[in-house]
Amino acid sequence: MTAVGEAGPAGDDPPVPDTEAGTPFDFSWKPEVAPTRAAAMWMRVAPAIVVLAIGVVFVAQNTKDAHVRFLILSGTVPLAVALLGALVLGAAIVALVGTIRIHQLRSIIVGKRRPHSR
Repeated sequence: MTAVGEAGPAGDDPPVPDTEAGTPFDFSWKPEVAPTRAAAMWMRVAPAIVVLAIGVVFVAQNTKDAHVRFLILSGTVPLAVALLGALVLGAAIVALVGTIRIHQLRSIIVGKRRPHSR
């Protein structure tokens, strides 16, 4: 057994990295190949695959029927379909309200850029 600071049996100590700014890590390393569009696409596709897999598990586990009534419509659908439908409807409402607000803010900004005609 060796004491702290002594060399190991082979006498080889691991190399000590240069410590710039007090850190033992070299953050100046850059990849030899520049990022590509394909790499960026995979960074977006990978999370989508994970979400899809979670969705498949969700649907597979929620196959019991649920009675659903909406306005004058009524019927029986699998629970997963009812929940996913509610999710999609909620997301559509949020997107609509967000789009309206963005257009409202853009019209305010454009209105301030135009000189007043009075």
